[in-house]
Amino acid sequence: MSDLSNLSVVSNLLERLVVQQLLAHLNTSGLLPRSQSAYRAGHSRRTAVLKVLSDILLANDTCDLFALVLLDLAGPWTSTVFFSSTGDFSRLQ
Repeated sequence: MSDLSNLSVVSNLLERLVVQQLLAHLNTSGLLPRSQSAYRAGHSRRTAVLKVLSDILLANDTCDLFALVLLDLAGPWTSTVFFSSTGDFSRLQ
């Protein structure tokens, strides 16, 4: 093995160790927001979407005004905003 391939392996191992220690510190210190779903065990995109859906349904049930903003980062300057207070969504672009 060449020195460059060893450097890549060592770099990856060091990165994993640092991430594990940093996440352990952030979790035990309570520094990660409760709504943060990235980099947490037991959290995924699915749990984040379910949390947003639950918040929307709760706001709709209590007749609160809410806004849902969806960003499409694949295209330049695109976003879609949905506003609702009665359960009917109107689309604004």
